[in-house]
Amino acid sequence: MRENNGRIKKWTLWTLLLAFLLVIGAYFYGTFLPHSQNRQQVTALAQKYAHLTKVNKYYEFSYDGQNYQSVLGSNRQGKKIYAIVADNKRKINVYSSSKVISARTAINYVKSKRQPKRILKAVPGLIDHGKRPVWEVTYLNQEGNLCYTLMSLKNGTVIKEIRNL
Repeated sequence: MRENNGRIKKWTLWTLLLAFLLVIGAYFYGTFLPHSQNRQQVTALAQKYAHLTKVNKYYEFSYDGQNYQSVLGSNRQGKKIYAIVADNKRKINVYSSSKVISARTAINYVKSKRQPKRILKAVPGLIDHGKRPVWEVTYLNQEGNLCYTLMSLKNGTVIKEIRNL
């Protein structure tokens, strides 16, 4: 009788462990699948409409209830292009890297003006209902507080800064 109780406990423990692992796996699958699908859709749109032949980076940007995904890649002539796509996938904005400031320039500006402890990311996106291209540089200040700077993608003008979130 004791042997059966031990077997039942082992089976119950293994069943619970397996169920737990399945729930965790389903959570991560559900979390990362939309990101992967967005990336594939945006890449396909950029290849079709911006004529990208190679995609180097993928970005996600959210501001004021609007979501955008963008890619940086190269066209057939080897020119670097940013393609920014609205969440509804109906509009794509294309910018030649030679006509905009680089992520490095945006980051260097924040480093020189704010002396951050750490830069978290620099992401291209659109504000003002898709009319104004920007870089969003997110960073931690010396106190460890979250901050961000929005800069014009075209000329580097600071549009908005929020510090100590």
